[in-house]
Amino acid sequence: MTNPMRDWDEQTNDRLSEPDAAALDRLIESGLEPANDTDARTHRVMSLLALLGTPVAGETDARTARVDVTVLRARRAAQAEADALPLHPDDIMAVDQWMDGVQTPGSDRVARVESFAALATSGQPSDPVERAARIERVMAAVSREEAFRAERMTLDHGPELTGWRMRLADLVSIAAMLLLCASVALPAMNAVGQRQDRLACLGNMQTSARAFGTYAGDHADFLPMATAGFSGSRWMDVGTKDRSNSANLFTLVRTGYEGLDDLACAGNPHAARGAADPDAWDWGSMQEISYSYRIMPNGGLRTTLPVASPAQVVVTADRSPVTLRIAAGLPVIPEANSPNHAGRGQYVLRLDGSADWERSPVVGGDNIWLPRSIETIIRQVRERLDKNFRGTEIPESPTDAFVGP
Repeated sequence: MTNPMRDWDEQTNDRLSEPDAAALDRLIESGLEPANDTDARTHRVMSLLALLGTPVAGETDARTARVDVTVLRARRAAQAEADALPLHPDDIMAVDQWMDGVQTPGSDRVARVESFAALATSGQPSDPVERAARIERVMAAVSREEAFRAERMTLDHGPELTGWRMRLADLVSIAAMLLLCASVALPAMNAVGQRQDRLACLGNMQTSARAFGTYAGDHADFLPMATAGFSGSRWMDVGTKDRSNSANLFTLVRTGYEGLDDLACAGNPHAARGAADPDAWDWGSMQEISYSYRIMPNGGLRTTLPVASPAQVVVTADRSPVTLRIAAGLPVIPEANSPNHAGRGQYVLRLDGSADWERSPVVGGDNIWLPRSIETIIRQVRERLDKNFRGTEIPESPTDAFVGP
């Protein structure tokens, strides 16, 4: 059985007949103005050409879709070009030979180039319906991708949100950020607090310097003193007038030359503050004392001492760690710093009214926590240890703890 459409296709071709070609030529020569031409063919050709300007249903949407697809293809082509690997020099030479028509029998690279060229020229025209469907699928995929990206960049604040959800990665990030802030902020805040305490302590020292000067001016150049001095008697019994050196310093408070707040260091949480008891002669306990005062000799101490440099005479300093450890029954550490400033150092007030920060209790070769006699004994013991210790010693018994090196 024959197919009429197939027979018609075989009998037709894409060439115009001679009368039609002549009509088209006349129409073109007349500037597409067939009014003066009476040939019916000319008017039919003009009618066919007029169809080219007739709008097609859905043409706007189809054109927009084609534009979008073209832009998408251009972007993909640009990305593919950016991501593409460069050709090997041998492949570049093979392409050049194929383009120049150079015959290279037996060359695998040129043969592969010819195969790629055949693939590029052997395709069949696609079905318009299938092409339109493919375009619709591509545009739908593009729309879904754009919607997904927009959703990822938008925070959901809808009414259906009943709780705050957080991923484990978010928790880890927040914890790391807090840890970093704490590691930076806490030491900085601690350093600022310590500096403020030191500045407040320096202010106390300067206030005490003025109080000492005023008291000495009113009392024949003598430093404050509550007893006649100590000559071998105990001076560590705080609260007992005759056996407490701190009672001498408390004289400034008792006689109104200075307040308790001026003798309270911020680094001593137990320091006595506020209004003093009018009947008090001393602090209530050693823990309430913030500053250690020079041990008074018999007869007291004048500010007009016959010394070469009054700056070498220490009057008061941040409280001594030695007396605190002795009172607590603990071993003495002669070179320890005052606990008022976390062991970092201490302020020292001298006879000339100057106050300086010292990082060691040894000031000018003199340990301010110890009398010279004990300093001499410690020095002799250390010198003897340095000379006698040779590295050949052994423990005296199994219970003699001795390790090295």
